[in-house]
Amino acid sequence: MSYSNSCFSEYLGCQIYESIGIPVKKTLMGIYTVKGKQKIVVACGDFTEPGVSPQDFASLKNRMIDSERQGYGTELIDILQTIDEQTLVDRDSLLERFWDMFVVDAFIGNWDRHNGN
Repeated sequence: MSYSNSCFSEYLGCQIYESIGIPVKKTLMGIYTVKGKQKIVVACGDFTEPGVSPQDFASLKNRMIDSERQGYGTELIDILQTIDEQTLVDRDSLLERFWDMFVVDAFIGNWDRHNGN
């Protein structure tokens, strides 16, 4: 059940983001058949720019702070410190996007948000 809920949360979250004017990747709900079994899936459009590779937050966090849990801890103080110390993206823009994401995830019950994303 949690697997199918995460697909709905991903799709719904992106639709909500888009409806309130926050730039977001394009998503499409569908059904994928594997060995005769159907699964609900969400396809996500490529949101990268040429020459840019996505990276998970845990990898960034590991480069910024000393992390006991290899970057996968979700302590707010560590996340905010990482946002503050990173130099890849404008700090204020990233912080605003983080809080937008936090609120939308809480609103829709997206429990799949973790530092591996």
